[in-house]
Amino acid sequence: MKKGKGIYRRHFYYVPSSGVGAVNYNIPKWSALDGSNQIHQLRGGILPGLLYYRLRSCHCVVCYNEGNVAGPCRNGHLPGFEWETTMVKLEATGSKPTLRKDRENRARKEAMSLQVGDKCAFLVNSDEAWMIGECRPPAEGALRWGQAAAVMCVCANGVTSKVVQQVQVEVSYSDEDVSSGICVSSGVVTNWMGRLEKGDPVVYVQKLEPKVTRGAGRSGYVRTQKFFGCFSGDLRHSGFQMVEKVLAGSRRSGRAHASSSAVDHEDTLLILTQEDKDTILQQLATSG
Repeated sequence: MKKGKGIYRRHFYYVPSSGVGAVNYNIPKWSALDGSNQIHQLRGGILPGLLYYRLRSCHCVVCYNEGNVAGPCRNGHLPGFEWETTMVKLEATGSKPTLRKDRENRARKEAMSLQVGDKCAFLVNSDEAWMIGECRPPAEGALRWGQAAAVMCVCANGVTSKVVQQVQVEVSYSDEDVSSGICVSSGVVTNWMGRLEKGDPVVYVQKLEPKVTRGAGRSGYVRTQKFFGCFSGDLRHSGFQMVEKVLAGSRRSGRAHASSSAVDHEDTLLILTQEDKDTILQQLATSG
């Protein structure tokens, strides 16, 4: 009942998550049906996209039995109760929700086109949520975590990536190295971004941090002396430009970043546009 008027009936179907009859995410898209808010009853036809509809619905036994086994509807001759037909255009492509695995695969593919010097934003599994970095030469990163040279990843079309490399040694996480990013200390290789295992595709970046954490100046970033090997699957935005402004005088931020102590290279300010920030936040929301 709705406000004491009308009769409504709903059908519920159980769809298993796996096995026979499991949910299929490849759902075809369809075009909008004009005037659908005035339609009271719909049913599918034999052909794909063919719909039967009428502006007024009937609740007799005949209409409940869609096969009209008991004969014609007694109200079928009244205006609005007649069944009409229409075609809804179906597109050939399917759509499915964004799964984390799919998002990571797209990020890895996007990372393969990065160049040294490109700005990029990465998903961070910590209180920071995301980090902006600048792509550095892969050889520098390989040397930092104990490799003689960088082993570059190769795209499906055979093109070698300029910045994405495969780690050849295990890089474990340690709290003692949050200020410098990656280093080798007492035989332990540490990486603030998380544990890197042999074969992981990573992008070696120099971290950019906000000069201030409050007020309108939060869009200004400075280069730090922190370098990280970031998982290419965590890439969420790339190819954006940041305008550089040279500051007349440098002043250290009064509030230190959560993952580091001092901020370096405060003589140059890099501005992140609101549009790019919105894009990063949108991509983070669809990370699954």
